[in-house]
Amino acid sequence: MKRILIVAAIASICLTSCKEKGPFVILTASAARDTTYTDAVETPQSHNVLVEECTGATCPNCPSGHAILNNLSASNPGRINIMALHVTNFPQAKPVAGSTYDFRTTLGTDIVNQFYGSIIGEPSAGIDRTAYGGTTLPFYDAWPSAIGARLAVPNTINLYVQSNYDAATRIASIQAKIAYTAIDTLQEFLSLAIVEDTMYDKQDSLGNITLDHYLFNNIFRTLVTPLIGDQVLPTMAVKSPGRVDLLNYTDTLDASWNPKHCRVIAFVARNGANMQVLQSAQAKISP
Repeated sequence: MKRILIVAAIASICLTSCKEKGPFVILTASAARDTTYTDAVETPQSHNVLVEECTGATCPNCPSGHAILNNLSASNPGRINIMALHVTNFPQAKPVAGSTYDFRTTLGTDIVNQFYGSIIGEPSAGIDRTAYGGTTLPFYDAWPSAIGARLAVPNTINLYVQSNYDAATRIASIQAKIAYTAIDTLQEFLSLAIVEDTMYDKQDSLGNITLDHYLFNNIFRTLVTPLIGDQVLPTMAVKSPGRVDLLNYTDTLDASWNPKHCRVIAFVARNGANMQVLQSAQAKISP
């Protein structure tokens, strides 16, 4: 994992020359840089919801949770961004005996520990890292109403993400664009995660049934950014409407992942007591 940083002298030029509009393009790895500028204030986007789903292959109720999220996603195309977290410290997240894959990750476990504390049961999910019904990890029966409420919230930032992929090196060059649509004096943190779709393996289901060829999607693979994200414009106390920040990253995909089934999920969140996700977006790693 590598974040491509600009040297201080060039950063200074970018900050002092912020009235020139910068293009939203993916640059080559050698030329990529972070930059900020001011532009015309954009119309706020509709809010997209981040779902951090705590799920597992030996969780009989989890297929029902997957179905709920699939239906909500189909009803709200492109507006629900799901990371399926298979943690290492909860028994129902372990693979079924005889499985091909083990979807559990230390980083997924770290996300749950950092932002949610612990899992009481599965399937449960963080919805934009906000509390619903007195918990930040509501069970699946509460997901439709919790997600519906978050879909309706107004946005103060717009977020875009795109990726170029080099098949020869397996390196994804990822750029995120953050555009402020209202004045902001708080701190935001950008996170980038990679998820993989279209994997088949064993899954326990209700009635003591094991499904031998179950479709797994949204499998959390890794974070490109640090666990809490990268702070956006850390030296800028006030972000005015029209302020834009471009952030560039590269990440080498693991040899076992299929790049054509991988997506990058970007999200901007607060940190600390109020850790809500302000906006999320996604893009395919490789066309």
